[in-house]
Amino acid sequence: DYPRDDHERTVLAPFRTEMQSKGVEIQLSTPVRDVTANPDGFIVDGQPYEWLVLACDVKGVKAIVESSMSIKASDPT
Repeated sequence: DYPRDDHERTVLAPFRTEMQSKGVEIQLSTPVRDVTANPDGFIVDGQPYEWLVLACDVKGVKAIVESSMSIKASDPT
């Protein structure tokens, strides 16, 4: 099965509503400059989070990796 209607209405809006009802904070169009993993979760631009979902395209991921010193430091290549 797959949605046969508008993606926003059939997938994104219900997902967003469900997550927000559980107290999840969703930040759209928010630049991310630094991500650090720690035993309690993640630090994103100085703010602690238990969980992190970076939903961005390849260009966005590359920009985050390039600007995140902690990610660069943990890269073995």
